[in-house]
Parts: sequence; structure tokens; C-alpha cells
Amino acid sequence: VVNLVILPLIFLSGIFYPIETLQQPLALLATINPLTHTVQLARWAMYNIIEEPIIVAITSTLISTTLFTTIAVLKYRRTYIA
Repeated sequence: VVNLVILPLIFLSGIFYPIETLQQPLALLATINPLTHTVQLARWAMYNIIEEPIIVAITSTLISTTLFTTIAVLKYRRTYIA
């Protein structure tokens, strides 16, 4: 079940190919994908190459990390503490 979510996110993140080569609907999904911006930060950290403004990548990564961490903590509290 996890692979049904993770694999499309990975393939739409631009890890394996540039996002510019995708067709328009897929490129839009790739732009919304939180992994895309994390991949951009990793490329910038390793190779000093980035395809978007660095502040956009940092902000998107921080927002998605905060959002998903909050969801995980709330789910954990409901499941194991309550």
C-alpha cells in the first residue's frame, strides 16, 4: 500500500529526469510534489545546481516537513496515547 503512494512521488520528483521534459499535466503534479523541492535542495548541496530559486525550495521543504510531521504526531497520539 505504501508503494502506491511512494513510487509515483519518486517518479514525479525529477530524480531520474528533468521535470522540463514532462508533459504539462505531469509537470504540474511534479511542481506540487514535496519531493521535487527536496531533490532540488540535494542537487544544490552536492553540485551547486538548482533549477528554481533556493528560497522556494527551502520554504517548500520546510512547509511539507512541518505539515507531515504534524499529521504523523497527531495520528500517533490518537492511536497509541488516547
